[in-house]
Amino acid sequence: MENMAAAPGFEPMGGPDAVAVRAAEEALSTVANLTDVDPSALSADALLEFTGLLGNICRLVEGRQVGNVGEIARRSDSDTGFNGLAARHGCSSPAALFEKITGAKNSTAYRYTRLAIHTTPRVSDTGLPLAPVFPQTAQALSDGVIGLDAAEAITTTLAPVLPRAVPEQMDWAEATLLGNATGATGEAPASADNLRQQARAFCAVLDPDGVEPSAEELHQARKLVFRHQDDGTLKITGTLSPEQAAQVTPVFDAYMSKRTSPTFMHADEQADNEQAPEERSKPQERADVFTTIIGGTGKQKTAPKLHGRGPTVLVTVDARNLNTETGAAWSPGTPAVLPISFVTQMQCDGDTRHVQINEHGEVLTLGTAERFFSTQQRLALIARDGPTCVAPDCHIPPGSAKPTTFTHGRPAAEQTCPTASSSAGFTTDCSNTKNGPSPATTTADHASYRPAGTSTGDISGNDDHPTAGEIPGRVPDNAAAPTHHTHEQNSSKRYSKCPAGRHDCHGPTRGPSARRRSSPAR
Repeated sequence: MENMAAAPGFEPMGGPDAVAVRAAEEALSTVANLTDVDPSALSADALLEFTGLLGNICRLVEGRQVGNVGEIARRSDSDTGFNGLAARHGCSSPAALFEKITGAKNSTAYRYTRLAIHTTPRVSDTGLPLAPVFPQTAQALSDGVIGLDAAEAITTTLAPVLPRAVPEQMDWAEATLLGNATGATGEAPASADNLRQQARAFCAVLDPDGVEPSAEELHQARKLVFRHQDDGTLKITGTLSPEQAAQVTPVFDAYMSKRTSPTFMHADEQADNEQAPEERSKPQERADVFTTIIGGTGKQKTAPKLHGRGPTVLVTVDARNLNTETGAAWSPGTPAVLPISFVTQMQCDGDTRHVQINEHGEVLTLGTAERFFSTQQRLALIARDGPTCVAPDCHIPPGSAKPTTFTHGRPAAEQTCPTASSSAGFTTDCSNTKNGPSPATTTADHASYRPAGTSTGDISGNDDHPTAGEIPGRVPDNAAAPTHHTHEQNSSKRYSKCPAGRHDCHGPTRGPSARRRSSPAR
């Protein structure tokens, strides 16, 4: 790699300059022979030995580079102004100059610079030389005994308590950690991550003030940031304090544990039902768990109210788009458009309000809340079906299942379940509005479950749906037959599709272990 920051045409004439450059060139020439080694041609023992020797080389190089960065920082001190080494080469800091010379990324250059502060000689305010902050670590790093990761784990963890700790005790802790890092105790060398954990334990003992001061600093640094991206996604970043992490981690572990979380069918069972196995990554699972927890909190009666209601999701869609299942919907909660299938998901278990708006944008009428399935309909289903679902091989109790309509007269392979739960682990309470002949707006809002008490009207324009007031206690023969083969959202088992293998059901129970699919109705 070309050295962009070196003096043009620099040729060392002698002295330390010539010795240093010659040693580096010889080392580079020797290491270049490693390019001829093919790891696939090595035996297992030789491969491990070869890898370990390269690790020793890396530690030597890292130790030298830390010393180089420390010297660059000393010569780039802010007191030197534009005469500083970094400034003369057009860089704002020693880290930027190191990044420019080596081609390392910014975070790597910062790590070297931070470690150099703790492990290279210092200069006092009066100009007198001072030993490094961590002299034992500095010596081990210079000798190539430990590398960048181990030295960083020791110094960055112990540094915050250094001003308050007893010097002798700090020296003992540093020596103990170095012994663990090098295997001097007779045991296998500890990894950098293990060293960091051990150093944290030392900090709790060395700090005479205890963990409260540092814990308060970490607590003040907590944050959670929501950023709406241009593509409509919501990016969540943040930092939790240790006590918050202690509360959050077990909850996510419980949801994601293979023993305690809701489960799918095994791969062979899914193959028998022509279903793909679970393919979500761990980050995707965490995103689903996060949505589940937030949704479950939103439906609690103790949730704070906004505009007189609990946490509510409002979705708006043109009635013509809803009837034709084309176009898109909108929600104040996201700048992105939403698919019509999301509206149909919410309609199955939520309220619907019909709103008529004229060409001037004036609201002419606002209808009352209606539902696809009223309380009476749910009771009728339970009375009709007894202890289990009417779907073949489905044993979910009807009181725990979610009603879904399907149209009579269509082949089973063509029938689809209009919805699954709109969010993992909680029941939606939707308010869909649509107007009449003029351009329509359909809105859906959901929070905690609120039975409407009356039967729903035909909100999709399909005459097969029962109309309001038509079902006092039973389902009419000429109405679309509501069934409840979509399964309980709080069931101990979740399936990517109906466990009975129904081809007319495409709605997953969207629990924390359910995965998203691109079916017409999710």
